[in-house]
Amino acid sequence: MTAENSGSSALLTLNPTTWTLVATSLLLSLLYGFRRMLPKLFPGIPYNEDIGIFGDLPAFRRASKSGSIRPWLWSMSRKHNSPITQAFLIPFAKPFVIISDYHETYDIIARRTKEFDRAWLNIDEFSPFTPEHHVAMMSSDPRFKANRELVKGLMSPGMLSTEFAPVIYEKASHLIDLWKTKMDASRRTRTPVCCTR
Repeated sequence: MTAENSGSSALLTLNPTTWTLVATSLLLSLLYGFRRMLPKLFPGIPYNEDIGIFGDLPAFRRASKSGSIRPWLWSMSRKHNSPITQAFLIPFAKPFVIISDYHETYDIIARRTKEFDRAWLNIDEFSPFTPEHHVAMMSSDPRFKANRELVKGLMSPGMLSTEFAPVIYEKASHLIDLWKTKMDASRRTRTPVCCTR
């Protein structure tokens, strides 16, 4: 009798109590694993109760294919009659909190920056292209404050009107002159404007 045969015959000769314990342990382990895979809720925030392991992902993908993601997000708030809802869009991850109240959103963005930070999803999208820009950093990053100071005044009305507007006007004028030159050249050669270089 080989060691492999003796191991399998030992399993077959176990008494019914041992088999019951093994089966119960296996069943409890499977149930525990299934419960761990279900989405984790933020208490007190409404959500779709008819979701499974994949959360709201199937409904979100249907909305994405039809090109109606924003209406789907807005429908969450209407469905639950709440300005704050949660959606489970990434399996085995924390839910996305959807805030559809303008005043609350503005308050979070403008005044409560210490409580709320950028989402890791945004940072993961921007960091391959602009790793040293503040848009790809958490606000707790030591480089964040210095980088933000560099671009702080770029969108101020004074900067836009004195620095950017003249340059934009100049470049647009050059572009118009180029098209006029191309149109004149196409009249002489009877070649469409799009095909001249």
